[in-house]
Amino acid sequence: MIAILGALLACWLIVWLVRRRTRPVAGEPYAFTRAEIASYDTALPKYLLAAATSLLLGGVHSLAVQLPASRQWLAAAGEPAQLIVEGVNEQLVTIGGSVMLAMGLTCYALPRLIGRPLRNHNLARLSFLLTFAGVLLTALVMATVGLLEALYERSGGSYAEAQAWLGPWVPLALWVFEGARDAGYWTFALLVLLTVLSSRNVIWPKHRRQITRWLVVAAVALFLAVWQRALDGIPWNALGLQSSGEASILLGLQGYTHLHLYVGTLIPVAAATFIYLLERKAERRTDWRTASRLLAGIAVAGLAFYLARLGISLSEGYAAVRGRLPPGVAAAQLEPWRSLLLGLTGAGMLVALVGYLIYAMRLSRAARSYLPRIVVGTLTVSLAVTLVGGVHGMALALLPAQGPTGSSAAHGTLSTGAALLLPALTLADSLLIDSAGAGRTANLSHAGLGFLGAGLILAYLAQLGLGGPAASLAAAGLQMAGFVAFALHTYEATRTYRSYLPARLHVLRPAGAGHSRLALLELPLSQVLLIEFLAALAGFPGLGWLFAGYTLVSAIFLYVGPCLAWALLPSLFALSGGWLH
Repeated sequence: MIAILGALLACWLIVWLVRRRTRPVAGEPYAFTRAEIASYDTALPKYLLAAATSLLLGGVHSLAVQLPASRQWLAAAGEPAQLIVEGVNEQLVTIGGSVMLAMGLTCYALPRLIGRPLRNHNLARLSFLLTFAGVLLTALVMATVGLLEALYERSGGSYAEAQAWLGPWVPLALWVFEGARDAGYWTFALLVLLTVLSSRNVIWPKHRRQITRWLVVAAVALFLAVWQRALDGIPWNALGLQSSGEASILLGLQGYTHLHLYVGTLIPVAAATFIYLLERKAERRTDWRTASRLLAGIAVAGLAFYLARLGISLSEGYAAVRGRLPPGVAAAQLEPWRSLLLGLTGAGMLVALVGYLIYAMRLSRAARSYLPRIVVGTLTVSLAVTLVGGVHGMALALLPAQGPTGSSAAHGTLSTGAALLLPALTLADSLLIDSAGAGRTANLSHAGLGFLGAGLILAYLAQLGLGGPAASLAAAGLQMAGFVAFALHTYEATRTYRSYLPARLHVLRPAGAGHSRLALLELPLSQVLLIEFLAALAGFPGLGWLFAGYTLVSAIFLYVGPCLAWALLPSLFALSGGWLH
C-alpha cells in the first residue's frame, strides 16, 4: 500500500511540475546566448569532485579487502563478506563514480544539444545532494552491517541469528538512505524531462536537438531501474523472486544492471563524448546524425536486452505456476527460443557498444591536434577490452543463468570499466584540462588512466582464477593508483571552484550573516564542542551545533546519531551472546 501511494504521489508531483513550467509569450521562437546555455558549467566541478571522492574511497576499500589478512578474515565470515566486498564496492565505484560522472556530463551535454540552460538549477542541486549523500550513507551502513554480521558469525552464530541480533534498524536505515539515492535518480530524470519539454520554441540547429531524445530515454531508464528495485524489495515479491530460480537472476541481476548502467548511465556519457569531440573538429550534419544513430543503437539494444529478460522471466514464472513445474523445467520448455533471444540481445548490445567506441575513436583521431594523445589511446584500449568483455557476456547469455559467480563478476568488471568508466574519466580529464589548463597533475592523471586499464584487465584475469590472490591484490593496487591520480587532478583543477565554495554553501553561515531564528544560542567553538560531547554521550549528537546556529549540520547529526547511539552500540555491548559480551 505504501509503495502504491508513493507511486501516485510521484506521478502527481511530475504532472504538477510539468504543468507549472513557464512558456514563452504567444509561443514565439526565442534564443538564449551561449553564456546562458553554459550557465550551469560552473557546477560541473562538484560532480567531478563527488565522483573523485567516491572512486578514491572505493579504491581504498578494494585494496583493503584484498590484503592477505583481510582475505583470510573475510573467507571465514560467511555471507556477510559479500555485503562488505561487493555491496560497498558497487555503491562507491559503480554508482558514486560512474553515475555521478554521468549526471555531471548530462548537465554539460544537454544545454548544448537543445540551446537552452537547464530548466531548474535548484532541481539539479537537489538531485546531486540526494544521490551523493545516499551513496555515501548507504555504503557506510552496508559496511557497518556486514562487519557486525561477520563478527557475530565468527563468534559461533548463524547468519539468520546475526540478522535477528541486529534487529529492525538495519532495513530501516538502508531504506532511508537508498531511498534518498533513488529520489536523486528520479529528481534528475525529472530535470532532464522538464528541460527538454521547455525547449520546444528555442531556436537551435535541428541536427543537434535530435540527440536529446536519447537522453530522455536514459532518464526514463533510470526511473524504471529504481522502480524495479522498489518492486523487488516488496516482501511478497522478494519471496517470489527467491523461489523462481533463473528467472530472478535474469531480471534482478542481468536485466536491472544493463538497464541501469548501459542505458541510464552510458548514453549520457556517450552523448557528452560525441559533443566534446564534434565541437573540436570540422563538424558536419552527417556527423551529428551518425552520433544520433549510434546512441539510438545503444538505447534500443539496452532496452531489448532488458525487455527480453523481463519477458522470459514472466513467461517462466507463468509456466511454473500454471503447470506447477520446477523453475528449471519451466525454463527448458521455452527452448530453443529462450537461448536464441538471449544470445541475439547480447550480440546487439555488443555491436552497439563497439560502434560507439569506434566512432568516438574516429572523431578523436580527426581532432587529435586539439586533444591529448591519451584520449585516442584510452578509447582504443576501451574498444579492445569491450570486445573481450562483450564476447564473454554473449557466452554467459547462452549458458543457464546462475547467481553471482567469478565468471559473471569478471564480465561485469571488465565491461563496465572499459565501456563506461574509462571513457567517462577520459572525458572528465579533458574537460578539467580545458577549464584549468595542463597543470602539474594532468600527466599524472593520464598515467592513472593507464593504471586503471591495466588494473581492470588484471582483475578480470584474477576473477577467472588466473594469478590467485596476488593478482587480485595487484589489480586493486593499480586501480587505486588510477583513482588517486584522477582525484589529485580533479582537486588541483577545481582550485577556483573550491575557493568560491565556502561562500556558496548554506551549510555553514557566512561571517556577516544575521541572527538565525532557529538558533537557540550563539556560542564559541569550544563550548559547542563541549555541548556536542556531552550530548553525544546521551545519544543526541548535534545539539551543540544547534545551539551555535548551524541548523543543517545539527539536523544531519541528529538524523544519523540516534540510530548509532540507540541501536548499533547497545547491540554491540549489551546483548547477551554478542561478540563483545
